[in-house]
Formats: sequence, structure tokens, C-alpha cells
Amino acid sequence: MDDKVVTVAFKIWATDESEAAELARELGTFIDEQGRQGRKVTATKLTSALRKWKDNPLVRTTIDNYFT
Repeated sequence: MDDKVVTVAFKIWATDESEAAELARELGTFIDEQGRQGRKVTATKLTSALRKWKDNPLVRTTIDNYFT
């Protein structure tokens, strides 16, 4: 099966569209940087990483404190 590049849309809190555009740029930059270093950011891998980070007590505490 061949991987395909897809666009993902989701809702996120922002004060205006420019904040959302900045997020999109930063996510794109992150994915591109990983690719330049030989790592492929796939939907499956990113989903798995988010689940692991969310379920890791140390990471979870940092996330809770950051977004509070």
C-alpha cells in the first residue's frame, strides 16, 4: 500500500485566523524538519505518539500545567 499525503482539518481555540495559520505553519515545519532528518511523520505514528504522551504521567503533568 502506498502512503498518500492528506490534509487533516480539526477545530482548535484561537483568537483569530492568524493564530490558526501560525499553528498550521509550525506543524508543517515540524513535519518537514523530521523528513529532512530521514523520519517520516505518518498519521499512524503521530496518533500513537499523542496517545503515549497523553498517557505518560510526566508528560501529562506538563501538558496539564501548560494548558491550564
